[in-house]
Amino acid sequence: AGPSSALFSSISWRESALLNLVLQSHYELTVVACRQGALSQVAEGQWHTAQGAVAVTKRLFASPAQTPINVCDMKATGEPLPSYPLISFALEDEDTFEDIVLYQGDDALCVILELLSTSKVLDTPSPQPHMDTGMDSSLQQANNIGTGAPAVTRINVFSAWASHNQLTEHLHTVVDGQQGPPNPAAEALASLGSM
Repeated sequence: AGPSSALFSSISWRESALLNLVLQSHYELTVVACRQGALSQVAEGQWHTAQGAVAVTKRLFASPAQTPINVCDMKATGEPLPSYPLISFALEDEDTFEDIVLYQGDDALCVILELLSTSKVLDTPSPQPHMDTGMDSSLQQANNIGTGAPAVTRINVFSAWASHNQLTEHLHTVVDGQQGPPNPAAEALASLGSM
């Protein structure tokens, strides 16, 4: 038993397997701009019926590292830094959300992060529809029957919304370099764009 066996026995294989499961999973981020009055429709996955709502869905990639960015010019300000046990998510296309614009004080920005699973291990009954094409997961699974495509279950990992005013106030605080009161929703939305 040499030095390599000591290293081998110090590895948490359970944590390593779980980390790999999380990192290799398929995630989608949906960002919806809508009026605050339409938030219940968005929560039910019916954003497409909300008047004036704009939504964009993109694939995200999980990582045990994060890259700091400058909020003003949306450019990386350094090398990726380890964030484990926290998981960060990255987008490949930084121009993805150019169509998502909040104009009025009663506008809201909604963020939904979902894990897409074709595994029976992760499949759990869903009490309500999940947002993607406007179909609930049972309809989506039924549509895959006979196509040879595995049924997909959408699992909500994170969802939040922030008003136009909350986001504006938070961004002014960040740009001005002031440390204002914590705004968890705005910080979560800002951190999703920082990966």
